[in-house]
Amino acid sequence: MKNQSIKKLIFHVIISFIVTTATAQDGKFSFTLSLSARTSAGVFKNDSILVRTLWNDERLAAGNYTKSWDGKDDYGNSINKPDASYKVKVLSNNVQYIWQGTVGNSSDKMTGPTKHKAAYDNMKGLVFAGGFGYFCTGYGEGNPSVCKFNISTPNQKANIYSSATTTGDVNYVATDGARVYWGCYDSFSSNNSWVFGTNVSDDAEVPFSSGSSYTLVIGYKTYYNAISKLNQANSQISGLTVQKNGNYLFVARKDLGQLQVINKVTGALVQTLNYTLPRNLCVDAGDNLWMVTGSNTVGKYTVNANGSLSGVTLTLSGLLDPLSIQVNNDGSIVSVNDGGTSQQVKFFNNSTGVITGVFGVAGGYFTDATVTDNKFYFNDVRGNRYTFLAYQPDGSFWINDPGNFRTQHYNAAGSFINRIMSIGAVYSMGVDKGNISRVFAEYLEFSIDYSVQALSGSSGWSLVKNWGANVSAAYDNFVKLKPPVTLSNGRTYSFLNKLGTYPYKEVVELTSTGSLRFTGVLLSNIAVLCSDGSLQDYSEAGGASIIKRFPLSSFDGLGNPIWSSAGETLATVPAHDATFGGPGVLQTAQVFSGTKVVFYNTSPFENDNPSQSAIGYHVGIASRGQSSFLAQTELPTHRNYGGNFPKPGRFDIGNDVNFFAGGNINIIDRNIITSYHGEFWKASQANKYNHYYDNGLAIGQFGTTGPEVGYGIGKSSDPVAEFAGNVLNPILVKDFNGDLYLWTGDEGVHAALHRWKITGLNTIAEQTITLSYPSSYALGNLDYTDLMEGLPFDAVLVNNTIGWTRSPTSDGTNWKIKTSNLTYERAKDIDVFADFNEQTATVNTLNRDLGINNVSNSWKVSGEICWGISAAYNDIAVSLYFEILDEAGKVLTTIYQEKTGNSYPLYTSSMKLNNSILFSNIQNYSTVLDSVISKLRPFTISIINGVVSFKYSNYPILTTSISDPSGNWRKPKTLRARFQNSGFPASAYGRTIDFSNLKFYKDFSLTPPTNQAP
Repeated sequence: MKNQSIKKLIFHVIISFIVTTATAQDGKFSFTLSLSARTSAGVFKNDSILVRTLWNDERLAAGNYTKSWDGKDDYGNSINKPDASYKVKVLSNNVQYIWQGTVGNSSDKMTGPTKHKAAYDNMKGLVFAGGFGYFCTGYGEGNPSVCKFNISTPNQKANIYSSATTTGDVNYVATDGARVYWGCYDSFSSNNSWVFGTNVSDDAEVPFSSGSSYTLVIGYKTYYNAISKLNQANSQISGLTVQKNGNYLFVARKDLGQLQVINKVTGALVQTLNYTLPRNLCVDAGDNLWMVTGSNTVGKYTVNANGSLSGVTLTLSGLLDPLSIQVNNDGSIVSVNDGGTSQQVKFFNNSTGVITGVFGVAGGYFTDATVTDNKFYFNDVRGNRYTFLAYQPDGSFWINDPGNFRTQHYNAAGSFINRIMSIGAVYSMGVDKGNISRVFAEYLEFSIDYSVQALSGSSGWSLVKNWGANVSAAYDNFVKLKPPVTLSNGRTYSFLNKLGTYPYKEVVELTSTGSLRFTGVLLSNIAVLCSDGSLQDYSEAGGASIIKRFPLSSFDGLGNPIWSSAGETLATVPAHDATFGGPGVLQTAQVFSGTKVVFYNTSPFENDNPSQSAIGYHVGIASRGQSSFLAQTELPTHRNYGGNFPKPGRFDIGNDVNFFAGGNINIIDRNIITSYHGEFWKASQANKYNHYYDNGLAIGQFGTTGPEVGYGIGKSSDPVAEFAGNVLNPILVKDFNGDLYLWTGDEGVHAALHRWKITGLNTIAEQTITLSYPSSYALGNLDYTDLMEGLPFDAVLVNNTIGWTRSPTSDGTNWKIKTSNLTYERAKDIDVFADFNEQTATVNTLNRDLGINNVSNSWKVSGEICWGISAAYNDIAVSLYFEILDEAGKVLTTIYQEKTGNSYPLYTSSMKLNNSILFSNIQNYSTVLDSVISKLRPFTISIINGVVSFKYSNYPILTTSISDPSGNWRKPKTLRARFQNSGFPASAYGRTIDFSNLKFYKDFSLTPPTNQAP
């Protein structure tokens, strides 16, 4: 979803920094690092305007350095009318970014397959059989929504299906002790609903003789034994239960007025019975059926031998809105989760219908927001939620408290034992910056103990409030509470988006008595409540983006804030120009630190038009009261970019990301943090954060992406450290020690809030060097030939381009060569990418001419290489070789991947040089690629006095002899990628290769290449 929020006002506190001054000529400048550090550098005018970022986020060892500036700006253009002198600022630091775990999830482990998670609901149904609790979670967002747990370890989930499986929306579950029956529908084809079964003994799907197949529209899983299957409007299941000893499974469809009676062994339809709004089913120990019908009738029925039902034999009274029913293990008690103004569990005698007890606080969260273990949130004024009660074999019971995203465990006497909690998707979250221990997720409020530095499922946090019960459908149910703020009167306020002809924000108070007060005060939809109580507002007029601040002046008799109508203009900058990507209300966040105003363009497209890729900077920093930018950063990559997530200073518009690329932006003191959630980035998402100083230079980058951790469509959906999905509104706060904490939501990777600690800010140092404009700048004599120089940026490689040739000479359906596939710098590091997927016997080549050579003792080729996005090993069908040939066309060196072993689903792939093995890795067919060779990695291949050496990534140097002994190693002529199809259809076996930063050296040095980090 697109982030439209604008962050709070935070006053500016100067961090101490080191300044050194020196002079330099002709573009060269020097600096010293006393310690190894992460560094960035930029060229500034003397009025502190950033004109060129030289590098960002590069770690350098302690020592003395000399670098240079070529007199150009970030676009590679020479400075127009340059000043006589400039200042180079070198920023260094050893800031640490520590993922501390999650809040709102009770699981025993913070990561891995045992962590409970759901897309939007904690649980929708739960039954017990064979020592396990079997539960469903509704819509799964690519995750399986059927799971189980061992009753001895309830906060450790056990998978029934692979974590990469999409199961459809499973909302109901029932069991007869031998089989578990699941009620499902297809959320992307909602007319289709069905039931499937799994065995308690082995979790295998039950082969019903009367079953038929259904394939999900998204996820493509096929159920080959679907029963009670309907393809009809309004056919979603509303109740499911099964006889323990009898033969019948019962399936209710409320909106069709139908109760299906199914043979539970064969899956055959036995009866279709008609009732008014049938739903919420269960059977008792005598296999009698209980069912809710009409508005609130709960009745008991005898099941006849032919599957028909008797008339109602017993009804329950005193119920307001029965949401679920269940009978205890011995059949004596019927329990009903009663919604409406009750919000309680009511217990009835199964024989007489007499009420025997009530459990829970009357009115639940309609009365106040305070969370307790005997208070339930079954439904709210916006509509019903799923809830249930499930009896464990020992007589204890579990009550689903869906509004609090938890299922509570009680002993038979009603004493609390434990809970399973996972809060599902969090799109709205906040932290009260006046009291950072108050952290909010949607309508939930948590109390946080920051002394606990490693969060767990039971320590460091507690759920204390739920403010949502009385929020009506008049308010946006997607964007919930805006970040609350405690103001100078000691009272806490927030915003809710009120729906209507124009989307207004209404001020609401989170009262100390524990209820949400609707003030009726409406504000602009883009107003932001700041930590000092002022309002920040964004508008556009006359081609400019304008941010104003309206101070808090007083409170009225009801305690409602009153703001001054006279606003201070914090900044007026171009809404769109040739350098800035032009915020636009929907695609920009703005924040204010007291002296700096920061603009963040979150869209990968110009003017939100997908046919126009972004071209300008995405971050602009202005001084308070000014009308121009002091610094700009985060230039876009390009739309065809398919490489790794870029370093700070870049905003990725490639990798198939959609409109919802950037997220929120935060600023505290001199620290600016941008976020990037990257919907559909590499068919997954990203959770990346760039940390900048307020001069525009990068301090660091943290977070990860789905592909980096193997999370995404068709891959694992198990929670992993640092990764979250669709993080829209991260919030940055500072503690009393000066450390920063970044809080984020999560769409469903962890079903929780995340917390990052940012420490070591006192290591940030800034060196300043005075530099004359480099009017006579020159690179000097190079000891190598740059094999990439002169290549076009982001283009199809044309035959005979600066020594590059190709055969076939033009692109086709199964043969493509392009530049800038894995790189994004226009002025440097252009790569060449070749994609081969020919379907018939053929040999295709990509060559780079090395010139006429006759070396005395050595030559080498260095650069980066990637074996791309498809299976890389050579087999009998398709092969790929990276070779260097002499002037007679004889192969001197050849590097390739070879499959050397197979034990499905695993195989062994080896990287070889001239038939000598560099390394072997065991891979899985489901993942296709080894994580090493699928990324650009540094390599050097050389021949020194006839001995071949190969250094790749962090692997040890491999030495061997020349591939063809008759070749002349002193006369290297051609670098070649050779693709071959041996006559097999290759659609599933394509090969790709990518080269970057290729350099050719002659008679360089007799010192072998040194080890390099991966």
